[in-house]
Amino acid sequence: CPETLPAHRMSVGIEINRRLAFVNSASSVARKVLVMGIMVWLNQFLVRRLPEEEFALFPVLMAFLLFFPLATNLFTAGLGRYITDAYAKGDEDTVSRIISTTTPILAACAGVVLVACLACARSIDSLLEIAPGMEQDARFMFALLILGASFRVLVTHLGLGFHVRQR
Repeated sequence: CPETLPAHRMSVGIEINRRLAFVNSASSVARKVLVMGIMVWLNQFLVRRLPEEEFALFPVLMAFLLFFPLATNLFTAGLGRYITDAYAKGDEDTVSRIISTTTPILAACAGVVLVACLACARSIDSLLEIAPGMEQDARFMFALLILGASFRVLVTHLGLGFHVRQR
């Protein structure tokens, strides 16, 4: 296939399909542009519709959760390395074993994160400076953000197959 680089030019002996690499790169860029556009539109929409005190809660609560994507990415990178290695060797049993072994561990981690953060949500007014009367909204917003973060921790390993297949 003329779209494929010869294996001798690669240090690990894996052929790379140029068309597939281009499609993956283009879709990644398109996704980032789309997400950024949606975020800009959403912020403008919220600024026009919400009171100032309520809109101010979102960035404060998001700043409180900044470590979740970092922790998820660090864990995914380690898992991705071992799953990619097993997949490159054609050892699908090891891939299945890695995924099935991490599922209960991630479920426990997600549960601990959820319980700890819901406890923080309950006392959010003592952790952060919240405008009077906005405490209940802050608790609700924080709980929603935590549910999303906990869910991402739980399913982080399930999305690795898509990335591994393209490496």
